[in-house]
Amino acid sequence: MLRVLREVEVRGRYESTRRLRSTIGSVFCYAVGTAQAPNDLTFALQGALTKPTVTPSKPGP
Repeated sequence: MLRVLREVEVRGRYESTRRLRSTIGSVFCYAVGTAQAPNDLTFALQGALTKPTVTPSKPGP
């Protein structure tokens, strides 16, 4: 899973990587809740990915 997320991250798509990890985490949360998976694998990836930088937008005229 980290390999797939890194492929997106390498392209500079940090926000997309964060959203993708979040979506995959939601799937794992459901899988754990329905006894289809033992745990959420994305939890361990939270610090492994580059955080997106927030650029404040300029106010309009």
